[in-house]
Amino acid sequence: MDTIYTEWNQNLSTKIERIDKQHQELFGRINALIKAMREDKGQEEVLNTLKFLEEYIIIHFGEEEYLQRRYNYPNYLAHKAMHEKFVEEFYKLKLEVINGKPDSFFVFVIKEKLSDWLFKHINHIDKNMAGHLLEYMD
Repeated sequence: MDTIYTEWNQNLSTKIERIDKQHQELFGRINALIKAMREDKGQEEVLNTLKFLEEYIIIHFGEEEYLQRRYNYPNYLAHKAMHEKFVEEFYKLKLEVINGKPDSFFVFVIKEKLSDWLFKHINHIDKNMAGHLLEYMD
């Protein structure tokens, strides 16, 4: 039976369908990464999952930032800075994976940094953003 390490739920909904779908995909990919590392699936699978996650994060953040600019979100610069900080942290974690075999503590750190950040970011930052965007979106 697969263990869900981080699960998206309706409490995390921003009420913007495309953003919610992307958040769901991010949680799924983070779970896949954690599962691959916990099951010692091999460096190639872990790196492929990291590569996809890296690309998807950029796409997702780009989508959010586009909507913020389009609808004049007043906290755009602060939100963008949080995205940039997350990407920077992600690259550090990726380098650690590339440079060594992840042990169980490192897998825990990955889960904490990625999934917990995503939960907090969605619950506080993205929901505030969505409240503003929903006032102006068609």
